Amino acid sequence: GFSKLISTQLLNSEDFDAATDAEKIFVGKTIHITADIDLNPGWTAGETAPTNKWLSQSYHGFTGMIDGGGHTISGIYLSTTARNHTGIFGNARGGTAEKPVGVKNLTIKNSYVTSTQNIISGLFGSVPASEANKNRTVLIENVEMEMTIVGATTEVGSVFGYVTSGNNVTIRNCFFQNTIRGTATTKIGGIIGGGSGTIEIQNNYVNNTQIWETLADAVKPNKDSPARPSSQSGGVVGCADSGATLTIRNTVVASTMETVNNNISVRPTGGFVGDSHQKANVTIENSMFCGID
Repeated sequence: GFSKLISTQLLNSEDFDAATDAEKIFVGKTIHITADIDLNPGWTAGETAPTNKWLSQSYHGFTGMIDGGGHTISGIYLSTTARNHTGIFGNARGGTAEKPVGVKNLTIKNSYVTSTQNIISGLFGSVPASEANKNRTVLIENVEMEMTIVGATTEVGSVFGYVTSGNNVTIRNCFFQNTIRGTATTKIGGIIGGGSGTIEIQNNYVNNTQIWETLADAVKPNKDSPARPSSQSGGVVGCADSGATLTIRNTVVASTMETVNNNISVRPTGGFVGDSHQKANVTIENSMFCGID
């Protein structure tokens, strides 16, 4: 996506802290968008690719802040069959408390992101595993999204597919009206597919259409239990993994959550969180779910 133009282009296995200064040119910098951008005028977002399209063939890591200045980007088509960690801005890397990495004051609409690989969302594929336990800081603020996100394997969300442990993510004052489709997917969330670390979700309105088209292979919790789907679907987070500290405050979820499968009664599903590991700490305060499940 855009991250190919404004990224360090680090491989997933590389250490960000060991990168050269040239690879870190956007660290601590803000990229200002000064006008609306329509990449495919006249196109209606969908499976049919428009004239201008982006095919994600390599891993990219974004290290700065996008300030949309209240403007809108539309007409994005991003697709991959070759790489995981797919998002318009690649993967979030290297943010600090003083200079977080992220996106603010931006609207994204009439856009389509799809992947047959792991970990996909509208904005960032992930805070990747190579950033684990590095106390990075990510801020998503005053963002509106109206787009379609389609994932075929694991971790699908609006903002992140996955957040790795030992980092800090804040998502606040945002509006989400996306269509999120999971096909044979585990961990599908209205904002984040799955993750650990410290995640603060505040003052958001979520009005997605969340469609779970098939369930992942069934598993048995123990030998005497019936098989149940291994997938999790939540209006905000698909799954809070081990070690997560997840706080959801002042957030309304009015999403339609659908399942195209006969096993709807046995899948882990929640208005806010689909599933939570026993070593996760989840707090939900002053929030409301009024969607259709």
